[in-house]
Amino acid sequence: ASGYLANHRARDLPAPAFTPEEAKQMADSRLTLGTTRLCVIPRDGEGEAYCYEIGAWQGEDKYLIYINAMTGEEEEVLRIMEDQNGEVAA
Repeated sequence: ASGYLANHRARDLPAPAFTPEEAKQMADSRLTLGTTRLCVIPRDGEGEAYCYEIGAWQGEDKYLIYINAMTGEEEEVLRIMEDQNGEVAA
């Protein structure tokens, strides 16, 4: 909960430079794409990135793909794995 409390705050975010559909076109075409939403993710020691989060699948494997909402660059890809406590991102 400390991570949420430390980072959850009001932000003045600009309008994205492109639509969710355009963001999906920037993702790997080998993946089956699902829902898309806007979010803010931490960068490794470099502040934050305003992104589209895209749920994706390849076979049984689940992923979250983060496309920068201003530049269109892929910021991060997380594989979702299940353990005895539920789902975790790796």
